[in-house]
Amino acid sequence: MSSTRPAPLTHHPPRSLARLDAWQVCHSLLAWLVFLNIADLVTTRAVLNRGGSESNPLMQGVIDSTLQSSLVKFACIVVVVALALRTRFPQRVAWSLGAVNVWYALVVGWNLGVLVRS
Repeated sequence: MSSTRPAPLTHHPPRSLARLDAWQVCHSLLAWLVFLNIADLVTTRAVLNRGGSESNPLMQGVIDSTLQSSLVKFACIVVVVALALRTRFPQRVAWSLGAVNVWYALVVGWNLGVLVRS
């Protein structure tokens, strides 16, 4: 009866955000930010067309104009992208962008829920 021992397990620590290419993560999150802003604009317009109201006090003055609200969103994205690409701390930016994307996903989800219920 021969005894075979299994090969020892090698411990591989999980890859943290710091070990991933933080710039690639930032670029992906920036792309999601653009998509989520467009989704927010489209779903907000749909809610408004069904009699809803804008809850964001920063957008209430421009939301009635598709052009103005699009320009405000575009300007904000340009500023965020410019700041994100100039940083020396891409890991911190990635975490911040992730949090902002979660917020926008919740807003879009809320708008979609309002649309389904109306």
